[in-house]
Amino acid sequence: MRKGVIVQTNSTSTTPDNATSYFALSFNVKPNYSCNITSLTFNVGKGGAADPRGYVIKSNRDNYQSVLGGAELPTGPQQPPQPTTINISSLNNLQQLTLRFYVYTPGEGRSVDFNNVSVNGIIQPQPQPQPQQISMRQIIGSIYSDNARVYYKPHSLAACGVGTVKNARHTAKKT
Repeated sequence: MRKGVIVQTNSTSTTPDNATSYFALSFNVKPNYSCNITSLTFNVGKGGAADPRGYVIKSNRDNYQSVLGGAELPTGPQQPPQPTTINISSLNNLQQLTLRFYVYTPGEGRSVDFNNVSVNGIIQPQPQPQPQQISMRQIIGSIYSDNARVYYKPHSLAACGVGTVKNARHTAKKT
């Protein structure tokens, strides 16, 4: 796997407050699914002996205000990337996420090196709303405009209310 190198672009910034030197990692989940992030794993090191060097990680969940994790790298000589794990289990029920890795170095041309960046978590289906039981009367109201004025002559309805209405005026002629 190739090594990703991030170079500090502002030679006066040696703190993670530099908002212009970062790389971003984004993802979206499919519709009707959500993601619960458990951790972020990667290898991080520094490309030379100049200090201080470090990074902080922020997300778009709060418009990059809170720090999810970070570190100032150990002082001293160049260090190859070392395995690092950051617990970010507070990021739940996500549809989309962008993580920014802000880096700082003591000057231009210095680097913080990252590789094997992995976002770990669980993707699961979102619960679907259950259909509500609604009667037809709630949807369309009364079928008749004024049921109180409907009058049926005695013996004009079939037994048990099943069947058709008989017209009491219609009688069969006998020949």
